Amino acid sequence: TEDHLKAHHEVELVDWSKVLHLHIKRTLTVSELREVLQETTNIPAEKQRLWKCCSRGNHTTRAASPISAPPDQLVTEHIKSVVNGDAKLFLQAVAHPDESLQRWQPDDVLLFFKFFDASKQKLFQIGTAIFQGTDTLRDVVRRARAQLLPQFEGEEMDFFEEIKPSEISVHDDTKTVDQAELQTGDIIVLQLCTWKEEKTFPINHAPEFYDFLQHRVTIRFRDYCQPAVEQFSLDLHSKSS
Repeated sequence: TEDHLKAHHEVELVDWSKVLHLHIKRTLTVSELREVLQETTNIPAEKQRLWKCCSRGNHTTRAASPISAPPDQLVTEHIKSVVNGDAKLFLQAVAHPDESLQRWQPDDVLLFFKFFDASKQKLFQIGTAIFQGTDTLRDVVRRARAQLLPQFEGEEMDFFEEIKPSEISVHDDTKTVDQAELQTGDIIVLQLCTWKEEKTFPINHAPEFYDFLQHRVTIRFRDYCQPAVEQFSLDLHSKSS
């Protein structure tokens, strides 16, 4: 769910070991699944939009396409193409019931957004938005800022694509979504451009923060007299001298 995304401050979409896990019967229909999800997440069935999540060739797992099956269709029939022991789904809560029934156009792309806050040295997942392949990346950033970061309205922002934990890419903002080869499930990382002038934090730039996360080593300190009790921990870059 979106709550799991917001609680995740690392690379990738989410820590799949910490999300909601359900055991379902093979005879469960889509409408019955929505009822179960309503009971477990408090998201009304009519405001649920379900997305299939697939493993990609680069070993990441991302949302792939919405489930638009008839209510009486078996869940296992609709997601059998991605079932490999476990089927991974993303449950999105929409503001209005009509949105859950909105027809998905082939050109539509659902993007996930993160925000790197240098002052807090932390990544925040801030939400999702749907775009068309003809939208420019400049428009993508503008709309994402207006909808997901309204407190920074008017501020210039840098943006990057989190391709995989060890790779974050820069795009030309004059390109369209299609030209940049963005697809549903891709993660865009936003950051205020002020980092270029205000280099006052240990890590000021999102790509540097991703590098830190990749090479992070946690050193735990314990009292010699109470070795079972951790006093504090310190995160360092493995290449630090």
